[in-house]
Amino acid sequence: MSALVGSLLQFSTLDAQKITIENVSISRVLNDVLTNLFSLIEVKSAQINLPNDLPEVIQGDEALLRVVFQNLINNALKFVAPGITPQIHIDYVEDGNFHVFKLKDNGIGIESEYLDKVFLMFERLNASHQYEGSGIGLATCKKIMLMHKGHIQIESEPNVGSVFILSLPKTLSD
Repeated sequence: MSALVGSLLQFSTLDAQKITIENVSISRVLNDVLTNLFSLIEVKSAQINLPNDLPEVIQGDEALLRVVFQNLINNALKFVAPGITPQIHIDYVEDGNFHVFKLKDNGIGIESEYLDKVFLMFERLNASHQYEGSGIGLATCKKIMLMHKGHIQIESEPNVGSVFILSLPKTLSD
């Protein structure tokens, strides 16, 4: 219950929070996230591949971007079928005026009719006894991406996995 309240508080305060635009080392953000999730990565024997061609810096709010990557990687570690070793592959490309990150996993996947619902508050597609969570993480990710004038989308196939695509503008202003 306290995790739910904490997640809800974090989500609700995003509206009042002013985004701080700064140069962010995305490599450092990803390494910090992997350090924070080290225990879970170790327990699940997860394989995580990071791109070699990350930009040195991107513009954004470092703390908020960390929340996005932490939520997505945590979900990729959590939503796998029993007995499956999580495999997470992060890709990066430049696409015009956007930095595009793709987080691909080999998780349980999502039926196509539910893809629009995963970013809604409290929208859980699995029983809470099956997979823990508050139903707020992806809604938080979407809100943070919108605060950055970017967007998030998902491609998924049941029993194959999901790809979360983050598009962040190369330049932002306060």
